[in-house]
Amino acid sequence: LLKRRPSGGRTWIICFVFTMNIQRFAETGGSVINLMFYKIQYKATMSDFSYLMMVFSLLTIISQLIIVPILSGRLKIRDTTIIIFAMFTSIIGYLIFALSYDLRILLLGYVFWAFY
Repeated sequence: LLKRRPSGGRTWIICFVFTMNIQRFAETGGSVINLMFYKIQYKATMSDFSYLMMVFSLLTIISQLIIVPILSGRLKIRDTTIIIFAMFTSIIGYLIFALSYDLRILLLGYVFWAFY
């Protein structure tokens, strides 16, 4: 980071690191609020929360490493179409997250969230 780079590369690296840290800071702050939302809205315990995070992680890995490459590679769907699909499914997932009160229905929302 401190070493000189050709064509002003150090400036770009510092900007990249700074932007990534700002994003991580915002995401981490939201995690505490999400935990409280799960406790209030869904009456979830810490074991429920950890189970949900595990399911979300598995669904995300499956969608990003299996489904998206199939959509892009084999089915030749354009990247912009996949992005629109991902945004649409994320909106549905957020609506389910905000409006439901049952953890089982929330799992359905996580299926929609998997493309996030």
